[in-house]
Amino acid sequence: IEHLTKPFLTSINTKPVLIIDDLDAICYQGEGEVNENEHVGTRQAIAAAIDALTQRNIRDENMKNMLPFIIGICRDEKLMPTDLVRVGKFEKVITMFPPTQTQRSIIIRYLLEVLLEDDKRPIDSKKALLSKWTNILVPRTAGFTFSDLQKICDDALIRASARSMNSLTSQAHFPTNVPPVVWQDIEMAVEG
Repeated sequence: IEHLTKPFLTSINTKPVLIIDDLDAICYQGEGEVNENEHVGTRQAIAAAIDALTQRNIRDENMKNMLPFIIGICRDEKLMPTDLVRVGKFEKVITMFPPTQTQRSIIIRYLLEVLLEDDKRPIDSKKALLSKWTNILVPRTAGFTFSDLQKICDDALIRASARSMNSLTSQAHFPTNVPPVVWQDIEMAVEG
């Protein structure tokens, strides 16, 4: 990845940067029940948009040196849409491995801190929960990416909100803040 670092960092101040996440999901080209025509259309639309963006910049004298830096992210390079992996689209395919156990620990702790940021529990109680939940989650999430871990926290927050909505006696009243996330919210989110 080092060979991308320098061009990327120098491009931030001088070139537009476009990041397309979950490219394999939005441009699915496997077999199954997914509507293939829809995904072919999506791949064609992405290709056309990238072409238009780069061609406009090439024709515009003020933009010639401003070709966009485009990054497409997918879970598995075998799922990268082959019609997009070519010169002028996604020219390089770089494999990055999921976070290690240590990296997952850091990511999970950070995400849980954000999740518990507005929690009204005492600081010592929150710190204890952070340690406990991190120690439980790290070994259970081998192979998970940052976005997978983020989704767990998002789902846990949604579950806490749903729990709050289910406890209402009248539909006319809505909670003004989400109740604290509990371990069951996180566990159910992991099990998905």
